[in-house]
Amino acid sequence: MHLFNPQALKIALLITALAAVVGAGNHGVRKFWLEEESLPVQFGDVDMDMLRDPVSGEELHSLVKKDEDILILDVRSDFFFERGHIPGALKFEYGEFDKFYPAFVEKIKNARCVVIYCNDSNCDTSKTVASRLNALGHTNIFVYPGGWEEWGQRFAKK
Repeated sequence: MHLFNPQALKIALLITALAAVVGAGNHGVRKFWLEEESLPVQFGDVDMDMLRDPVSGEELHSLVKKDEDILILDVRSDFFFERGHIPGALKFEYGEFDKFYPAFVEKIKNARCVVIYCNDSNCDTSKTVASRLNALGHTNIFVYPGGWEEWGQRFAKK
């Protein structure tokens, strides 16, 4: 009779490794792109009560068509931004918030509203950036949850 079961050991190690990865992803990895001391709102800790109502695709499309005094920030990677973005959108590198924010602070303050978007409704990056801007005192921040996916399907010229 063998007390050592290699298959059981493999399964136990796999379960332990998965638990470590899931635990690190949810709790252990607190910093996403900035030092913890300078990040008042951490990735995944989005307080939606802090944000205004989301902007619908129709509302944003109307604002873009009217050329309203809005600032649209695309927080997707350069790769996706270069392949298409909402007309007038500026690239805001969310991964280097502290570097990009000073260049945008006056534009944000002077815009009637700031609309932030990313890939689609499953992407929380726009909400995270909006929360960060809101925490810095900006009250004119809105999120377009449909993101580029919705815009591309509904409003981009074919």
